Amino acid sequence: MSLHKHILFVAILTTGGCIGESPENGATGPSAGPDDRLIGGTPADSAALNAVGALGFDANGTGTYQLRCSAILIAPSVILTANHCLRNVAVDRLAFLIGPDAAAPIQVIPARSGVAETPVPGLGGGADIAVVHLTQEVTGIVPMPVQALTEDRVGDRFTAFGYGIQDAAGTTSGTRRSGPMTFLGLQGKIMELIYGSFDTFLAEGVPFLYPNHNPSIPSHLNDLHRLYDTDLLKAGLEAAFGARPGDAQICNFDSGGPITAEVNGTTTVFGLGQFMYRTKRGCDIVSAYAAINPATLDLIARETAAP
Repeated sequence: MSLHKHILFVAILTTGGCIGESPENGATGPSAGPDDRLIGGTPADSAALNAVGALGFDANGTGTYQLRCSAILIAPSVILTANHCLRNVAVDRLAFLIGPDAAAPIQVIPARSGVAETPVPGLGGGADIAVVHLTQEVTGIVPMPVQALTEDRVGDRFTAFGYGIQDAAGTTSGTRRSGPMTFLGLQGKIMELIYGSFDTFLAEGVPFLYPNHNPSIPSHLNDLHRLYDTDLLKAGLEAAFGARPGDAQICNFDSGGPITAEVNGTTTVFGLGQFMYRTKRGCDIVSAYAAINPATLDLIARETAAP
């Protein structure tokens, strides 16, 4: 049994389903769906935020782009997005859609090529982050800087952006929104980061997530222990955000959208939307981000220096 982790990237229903086992009573895990907006967020329509854009996919080669993910401009002709947003598509069918409404972009800049973060020794792979080169430079928009996310910021409030699903019913998406999220950690047990202890998880999480599981039944308790102990963040590569009062929640199609904080008065990117947990009520509980790390910074430096 597992809560559905949903990797957030594709806006097409047939491809935007869950990854992993189905949780009970319709619960689903990290999902991939780029057409969801931030739940609990507010419109982010200002032109000053146009470095945050949508990643569109031209499925039929007609020049009509469907929302696939969110993305962020980090250099005049370079964007960052989640690496899983590039899977199973031709990168030259993707484009950076500029403006607060992905269905009516101010400008469409086609993609040329994409490069993923290289594997990190001992961790089995890099972060879920990719650099995408555009066919031309974006003018009139200031790219956002990036910085490594570190544990000393745990407990700080960040701001997330994305074009994903905006309500629990999943009926609206495709416009840029922002919302606050609390940084919970860069490593450890995800359910422990959310609930603090196994006992609190049993008391508060299980009735919500697994109503058909009764902790007084030994086999059910064993399943819940296994879930609690084995659902881990990839240390240094994934970061948990949200699940605190007043926090927003990412959902489908928010993948690749930035989690940001002000650094010396400048909005700075610390991670990209990767997955969230879903139940039948919609996107719930916690948001996970691919964390900017030293390997990411090396990749960005190398690629932005390339012609």
